[in-house]
Amino acid sequence: MILSAECRWSAATEMLQGVREEAVSVEQRNIAAMAMRRIGVVQLMSGDQQEALKSLKECEEHITRTSSILEKALWSLALAQAYSADAKKKESIRALRKARVQCRQAGAVLFEKFTLQELAVLYHEV
Repeated sequence: MILSAECRWSAATEMLQGVREEAVSVEQRNIAAMAMRRIGVVQLMSGDQQEALKSLKECEEHITRTSSILEKALWSLALAQAYSADAKKKESIRALRKARVQCRQAGAVLFEKFTLQELAVLYHEV
């Protein structure tokens, strides 16, 4: 994510693709899904909402089946941001509600607070 902080989107994506490919080759599907989620986040940060949404949808099954509750919450937050950037407010609210429940289950209080703030902003816009 350091590469993303430096706005080096293609370098970050290439590095994460390498992680994903390596994880798939050793049959670590949950690690591959986590790398794909991070690729989606990098695409969001770079302004490529459509590709980000595709990447997030691509890893949905593996995230929901094999990842921790916190990783599921992070995926839901990323999905909500992708929907919001794509002007799909209702879908974004739905994903944020799900993320809030997952954050609470994971005991991630600060993530839950962030989720509530995002929900408040979206409700104000709707």
